[in-house]
Amino acid sequence: MDLILTEEQRILFDTVSRLGADIAGFDPAARRARLAEFGLTALGLDADEPMIAEGVLVAEALGQARVNEAYVHTHLGAARALAGQPAAAALASEIAAGTAILAPALHEPGRRYDLTPALTTLQNGRLDGRKVAVMGGDVASHALVSARDDHEQLVLVVLPLAAPGVTRRPFATLDGRGGAELALDGATEGAVLASGPAAERLLADMVARIDAGLVADSVGAMSALMAMTAEYLRTRRQFGKSIGAFQALQHRFVDMKLAHELARSMAIASARALEMLEGPERDRVLASARLQAADSGRRIGEEAIQMHGAMGMTAEYPAGGFFKRLLVNAASFGDADHQLDRLIALARPGANRSAAA
Repeated sequence: MDLILTEEQRILFDTVSRLGADIAGFDPAARRARLAEFGLTALGLDADEPMIAEGVLVAEALGQARVNEAYVHTHLGAARALAGQPAAAALASEIAAGTAILAPALHEPGRRYDLTPALTTLQNGRLDGRKVAVMGGDVASHALVSARDDHEQLVLVVLPLAAPGVTRRPFATLDGRGGAELALDGATEGAVLASGPAAERLLADMVARIDAGLVADSVGAMSALMAMTAEYLRTRRQFGKSIGAFQALQHRFVDMKLAHELARSMAIASARALEMLEGPERDRVLASARLQAADSGRRIGEEAIQMHGAMGMTAEYPAGGFFKRLLVNAASFGDADHQLDRLIALARPGANRSAAA
């Protein structure tokens, strides 16, 4: 992904931005149908055309429109893990058509953001364990479950959520998106996607895509907050003039703009890292991007609400909704403290493995 978008990328972003504004209030099934109609559920499922930059741009556009869809987790993350996997071709086709959703089921109780080694077990074709914070799991048809097999190796299992032994407890996140907790008690019908080193690579790549997507989604939400705050400063009048004429607010808005541009720069860097880097080098860029997005998002969200005054505190005004989205993004797959810990670990001499887990 370059600093300057190609004409095709610009058209894609503008198209998804308009689509996002149209479908933001739709129910999940209707939203997914419209995303499929525009080909967004098929994006990147061809291993020969990963379309990383395009996937990140879609995430930014959906964040800017505040579409309550876990697209980053379910599509940019989990679904793309199926690309180039012949055994998963049928499910990939269903995902592309919008008739199936694959949610990443990687987090476990009491583990915070540590994804490996998995506590969930796969023995004799039966999955046993608990998964939490499964974003998109409330509406997903399948889950990509991390587990360990009889040989203590990591395995990634595609599990239909209607399979025997699966109990799903849906929840709503702070910002209105959805997820689920999964109880797996001898769950059957799962198909092993990868095991051992191959599973470790798939997991690291999946988390990397989710990291980059969350940064882009957050930049989109920040863009919306910046636009509505600029408009409010221009139109809200006090003491006979627009409040944007006051130098103190001008300086604070400039600080917001700087924070926004820092986050946008890191979003571009994270997309380029997905395309060009791997291993610790990629992880350093992504951890830095997540850290910057969390910092910029909190700063912009707090300032936007404060500048709007009491209006910004209401549930009806969209500023609060965008700020909540930024907070949820910042906590997903590693909060700011976790990203800082990743950077510290990667800075140590001899760091030679991905710190995504």
